[in-house]
Amino acid sequence: MSRFQWRGVSISSWLYRIASNEVAAYFRDRKYEGDSLDELREVAGFEPPESQDMLEEIVTAEREVERHADFLHVQKLLERLPQRSQEVIALRFFEGKRIKEIAEILGKGEGTVKSLLSRGLDQLRRLHDAVPPP
Repeated sequence: MSRFQWRGVSISSWLYRIASNEVAAYFRDRKYEGDSLDELREVAGFEPPESQDMLEEIVTAEREVERHADFLHVQKLLERLPQRSQEVIALRFFEGKRIKEIAEILGKGEGTVKSLLSRGLDQLRRLHDAVPPP
């Protein structure tokens, strides 16, 4: 650090450049010899994934991306609801709380919580119909 001189470049960039140079020097000085696939199988027990496994992994990843996009869409729609509806829906569906627990947390009756939940979900459905996911 004592050798750092300001030259219009931040310290983090300077340190990144040093690290990058060190990695390049390491691999340049060391003769890298790759292992053969047969050797990896015999010594390390490595087995490359089957193409079917990779396809399943891709499909699973795509589903997760869709679920995340749906979650973000619902979250944006929730922000448009009144605060009390947001609280009840979040406690019920994101926190997994029962009606009785929500009533205790919010200091409201169970009937009030059920009513808020029902009205909030109706509002959310209407918003979803009006603003479909991207």
